[in-house]
Amino acid sequence: METWPYRLSWAQMETWPYRLTNGDLALSSLKTPLAIVAQEAERLETTNESESAATIAEQVDRMRRQVEVHLARARTAASGNPYGAHVEVRPVAERLVRTLGRLYPDQRPSVSINIPDSCAVRCETHDLEEMLGNILENACKWARSEVRVSASDTPDGIAIVVDDDGPGIALAMRGRVLQRGVRADETQSGSGLGLAIVGDLVDLYGGSLALETAPCGGLRVQLVLPRKASDGT
Repeated sequence: METWPYRLSWAQMETWPYRLTNGDLALSSLKTPLAIVAQEAERLETTNESESAATIAEQVDRMRRQVEVHLARARTAASGNPYGAHVEVRPVAERLVRTLGRLYPDQRPSVSINIPDSCAVRCETHDLEEMLGNILENACKWARSEVRVSASDTPDGIAIVVDDDGPGIALAMRGRVLQRGVRADETQSGSGLGLAIVGDLVDLYGGSLALETAPCGGLRVQLVLPRKASDGT
């Protein structure tokens, strides 16, 4: 199973070292022991204790998800005016793509970005990095050769779209993969946690998350978030 070192969030990888409140530190301190337990579960999968490993992995995923969501809530509460925060989408996407290039230099697909500079969402930077980072990681993992990232202003908000040319996800599975611990292909490594975290964060900001078929035949993930207020607040 592929895991980030100590399962750092995308936001942490981009901004390390980063500032934390006391509450954030308490929650963040859980990530390292959870990562160690997860690695032990992976080791057990190769033995005759696979059933126990699956149970441990499921509970670790549940705890990780709660940590990520509570950290996001702590950040928005600490900002004083959480829904007034805003971030431009293109620079975040470009940083995440560069990070993927460093993490997977030998298997990175071609990634194109078509995002107007004017696209900005009402969201904490850390949380956009977490949402878009998980979506991009998933796309690059499954893509055969290319990933396309775009964004546009729609009546519902800023729609961020990530397309890949991988195998896609069957229509009947699309609702399930947004649930904790569910993967489209149970034979592949990965906890299925990423999209569940994205869904929780999207709900926190009053946005939406949809899985569709990409024009190139793979998976399209559409993330819609509120646009930046016209007065810039």
